[in-house]
Amino acid sequence: MLNILSIVTYTYLPPKSGGHYGIFYPQKYLARHSRLFIAGVQNNATSDEIKATLFPVFSNHPLRYANPMNYFKLAAIIRKENIQVLYLDHPYLFWMAWLLCKRFKLPLVIRSHNVEYLRFKNLGKWWWPLLKWYETKAHRFATWVTCVTQEERTIIRNDIGLLNETVIDLPYGTELTEAPTDKTACKKMVCEKHGLSYDTKLVLFNGSLSYGPNRNALDTILEIINPELLKQPLNYCILICGNKLPPEYNNLIAYKNQRVLFAGFVDDVSIYFKAADLFLNPVIGGGGIKTKLVEALAFSTQTVSTTDGATGLYPNYTGSMLRIVPDHDWPEFIQQTIACLQAEHSPITPKAFYEYYNWDRNMKSLVERLKK
Repeated sequence: MLNILSIVTYTYLPPKSGGHYGIFYPQKYLARHSRLFIAGVQNNATSDEIKATLFPVFSNHPLRYANPMNYFKLAAIIRKENIQVLYLDHPYLFWMAWLLCKRFKLPLVIRSHNVEYLRFKNLGKWWWPLLKWYETKAHRFATWVTCVTQEERTIIRNDIGLLNETVIDLPYGTELTEAPTDKTACKKMVCEKHGLSYDTKLVLFNGSLSYGPNRNALDTILEIINPELLKQPLNYCILICGNKLPPEYNNLIAYKNQRVLFAGFVDDVSIYFKAADLFLNPVIGGGGIKTKLVEALAFSTQTVSTTDGATGLYPNYTGSMLRIVPDHDWPEFIQQTIACLQAEHSPITPKAFYEYYNWDRNMKSLVERLKK
């Protein structure tokens, strides 16, 4: 089997966010199709799901990105474990990966979670041109660059000037291979927990609520979308799931009589995704694919999303499960939401979705490419 060393320079175990799961799931399935070794930070937990050897190479100090001693630790792992491929999440430690690849004549895979310089440009960081220069160097040197969305693959290929065969689609995915069969049971469970009748239409929003784009989306739901829904003869409840809600929101108690319930952080959010009749994704900004949207569709929950929020999701895979509305067109967003809530039956996520977004299939395909 192929020996792969995956380098991740920040804490992601146990996974608590979409970004964490964007590393966790590829590693889980890389480990099924190769011999995987992980060089991570010291405060990562262990994981029984990832069948790999974990080396706590990096300290938790911010200067770990510039510590030359880590080069010698990684070099020792490469020699001892006969590493054949270096796999780097994000380009930030590229300078060290470059030295290691030159020293040991290894191919380098960089997993691009976002076009990083564009993300920081959109956030107004003055130093984004420096990051663009560095990220361009990293991508041009890499043997392969994997991209989460087709849009970002095009940016990397055209703006940075890479050949088609070096830039690979590797979308954020799902472990599921078909629509779940326990949606009814999950809805009964959630309705009982929150004292709702089963005929209530459950509308879900989920995400880390300290993150700016998610918090703005929450404000849009509370201040723009829900006031219009309240005018309609609809039996619904909006469930807000997520952690790190700022204290000034006071756990959304003021909205309790407006068909809004704050569920907070839930141990198994998949139950809420399966229970929901509709998922709202009024997110604008932040870049990349919205992992919560992939989860909603994987659990066969219909979704209304902004155009920006639907980046990386394509009609030929999502069918009628995903209704996309132009950014900031909240009247149309509201109309699409009402139409979904008024429908007697919800559609089912098509098989093509599970074929394109399945983690196991995609990581197996990547390993086969690496072997060649």
